[in-house]
Amino acid sequence: MPLLVSVLLGCLTFVGLALLSYFYLAHCNATYQWSRHVLSPLGTRVLLLTAHPDDEVMFFAPTILSLRKYGFDVHILCLSSGNFDGLGAVREKELERSGLWLGISKEKIFIGNFEDNPDELWDAAMVAMSLKRLNDVHKFSAVFTFDAFGVSGHKNHVSLFYGAKEFLKTQKSIQAMRAHHSQLVWFRWLYVLFSRYMFFNSYDEIIVEQTKIASSNEEL
Repeated sequence: MPLLVSVLLGCLTFVGLALLSYFYLAHCNATYQWSRHVLSPLGTRVLLLTAHPDDEVMFFAPTILSLRKYGFDVHILCLSSGNFDGLGAVREKELERSGLWLGISKEKIFIGNFEDNPDELWDAAMVAMSLKRLNDVHKFSAVFTFDAFGVSGHKNHVSLFYGAKEFLKTQKSIQAMRAHHSQLVWFRWLYVLFSRYMFFNSYDEIIVEQTKIASSNEEL
């Protein structure tokens, strides 16, 4: 009997872990729509902004593969070497090998020097500056990164979401709004700085069923 109970408990544990993994991955996929920060409607060069080597696989592999399938030129900016356990140099090489498996060459992978520390929220302005330096050279059409929860709650991941938002404050949508100078009263500035519609838009597809209409020269 004790053996049977142990087997049943083991099976329940396995099923529970499988369900947790499924819902976790489903949550990751759901965040991609909301973490895609569009910079320009033109161009196919896009950037994946990550915090550590292995983020690109654990959280964004489906996105990378899908983007490459549709002809996008994917680059990676990983803001730390993942040196929390002193393995930074090793993990940098692992990231390069992972990139090759995903179809991203070494020349398109950039690694920053932010501290790998799960208890540290990186400064949004510093993250934005790193993005700006790379974007000034490569002119990315879009940036993909974590959502506001960092998917897993990791503070380094969360930092990327807010850093990307900070970066976008200096990009096209705000510059365009300044052209409407007569409308920039104080509450409009609050809108420009904090409204989600200045940073991303979402759409629902509506299919209109076509109907036949008699032409004017048709006999009625």
